[in-house]
Amino acid sequence: MTVLRDLLTKTGDEAAALSREADSETQAAVMFLLSKIKAKDHRALIRYLEQENALDAIRSDFEEHRRRDVGTLTRLIQSEARTLTLAGLVSIIFILQTVSAGEPLRLNFKQQAAITEENHEIPNDDDDWLAGQVARLTDEKLSIKPSEWAETKRYLPPSVTAMPGFYSYDVAPFLKEIADCLSSDSYVREFDLMKGAQIGATVGVLENAIGYLIDHVKSAPVMLLTADSELAQIRVESYITPMLQYSNLSHLIRSSDESNKRKTGKTKTRLEWAGGGFLVPFGARNADKLRSISIQVLLEDEVDAFPDRVGKDGDPQKLAEARTKAYFESRKIARVSTPLIAGRSRIQRGYLRGDQRKFHVPCKNCGEMQVLVFQGGRNSSDETPFGLTWDTEDGVLVPGSVRYLCRFCQHPHRNSDKAWMLPRGEWRATAKGRDPEHRSYHISALYSPVGMFPWDAIVRDWIEAWDEENRTVKDVGLLQEFYNNILGEPFEVQGARVSFSAVSSHRRAVYRAGEIPNKYAAQYSGSPVLFVTCQVDVHKKNLAVGVFGWTRDARSYLIDYQRFEVESGEDDCSEIGSPVWGRLQALLEETIYTADDGKTYPIALTLIDAGYATDT
Repeated sequence: MTVLRDLLTKTGDEAAALSREADSETQAAVMFLLSKIKAKDHRALIRYLEQENALDAIRSDFEEHRRRDVGTLTRLIQSEARTLTLAGLVSIIFILQTVSAGEPLRLNFKQQAAITEENHEIPNDDDDWLAGQVARLTDEKLSIKPSEWAETKRYLPPSVTAMPGFYSYDVAPFLKEIADCLSSDSYVREFDLMKGAQIGATVGVLENAIGYLIDHVKSAPVMLLTADSELAQIRVESYITPMLQYSNLSHLIRSSDESNKRKTGKTKTRLEWAGGGFLVPFGARNADKLRSISIQVLLEDEVDAFPDRVGKDGDPQKLAEARTKAYFESRKIARVSTPLIAGRSRIQRGYLRGDQRKFHVPCKNCGEMQVLVFQGGRNSSDETPFGLTWDTEDGVLVPGSVRYLCRFCQHPHRNSDKAWMLPRGEWRATAKGRDPEHRSYHISALYSPVGMFPWDAIVRDWIEAWDEENRTVKDVGLLQEFYNNILGEPFEVQGARVSFSAVSSHRRAVYRAGEIPNKYAAQYSGSPVLFVTCQVDVHKKNLAVGVFGWTRDARSYLIDYQRFEVESGEDDCSEIGSPVWGRLQALLEETIYTADDGKTYPIALTLIDAGYATDT
């Protein structure tokens, strides 16, 4: 038999050729090695080498490859497998499979004592000797990043994407850094991603993170929080479950109660997996359930669709994030959303608290790094316009005319040029965040990968919403969608500020607050005031109360207006026991209004707008 150590120095093709003319033992050894390498059966390979006392033959290859990241090794074995020696193939397969299984990356090579002096004394290298002793006592577990896991394990079926196949961050490279914030080794504890539509964030960040947590981290309790529970269930059934099936991870889903064989580990409210970890999909409107469990990883999807409050339970986002306090030093909070309305946007608030990172890409002509914007330089006569430009005929976009002008040299880029620009881009912080462990990102649909949402479609959406010739809005709803879904920015509703002089010009000077002008009403409204009503608008810290007198033909006069404020130490207006409601009760039950003709009016009817606190 050809010595096994010699076989390990051959490539697979060389070993196969050698076995054709070798003895039966050599042929069996080659067949075994090649079959187990093809099957990626790292345990059988290492066990065989140990039995044949040949494990030391792969030591140099193992030490060389263990210093490389998993992504590099995966690409190496895919592209250069035919040129690698059997020792190299065995080493790489062992590293990849061990890391994937979350096992210690350790091989028991024989330790040979180096006797260098005639008197058999040990050389004076105490530091190296001590380091070697400690190394033999400890296990080494190589941690991988979510992006490395996804490119090694994640398969996208045609049912969830227009680009099926093994996942690659080469398609949307701007998502790689964001996904890796969820790595166990990353110091980042929370991030906010304010985004446009069609950039692949849900798949490339949230779903890949779940697969990484199931297959690699294994032990983390995870919550997926969406706007409502039905949406959370759809996310699990239509996206998470197919990901597990097509990525060969379904076998990891198992119940933590191993004594009950009927339990599968998957229910409508919980997904459990080997290692003790689990996922609970919750809706933000089910605030009562958010208090019941401690969470290490919180994934918040479309946070701007969350309600501000849920009954007496308060802000669902704050309730959910409070569940991570038990894992404060290892917590991970991911907030991902398309923004909605400026001033009320949760994702905008989170983005402004962070370091406000933007993705810079190079110009193909001058190489200058820049952020892609829809239209820049249009508001200043001193700056040359840049961004998207196009031609129209009779208000219709000319097909193929859309170009992106470089900010620095005005070089016109086509949509297809993004395939060159995006892989060369990088995230850059544009502000100093309040917390170094909190990052924030913003990216628009202009970065949508080639083959997904092109610049032509962006311009068509703009033309439908905005009259370029007259500089006016065609459709406010479509304009908001453009800001939210394309620019990834919150929409600001603008209007004229109401001045005091404008309001004062409409005041009636014939009566004062608290008086009922029956004589005036009879002359100008067809009758005196017939009855009085009270309207109450509920806010968190005050009750806005208006009292109106009504005449014939539903004409009204504002008789009184008061604002009952919540005072220091009192419960807010969402609590019916707050003293502020007592002050309203006194007004309703005790106040009698007197008209200028002597007639008196109690409040006949009270209407309360309880939209803020529906359970009060």
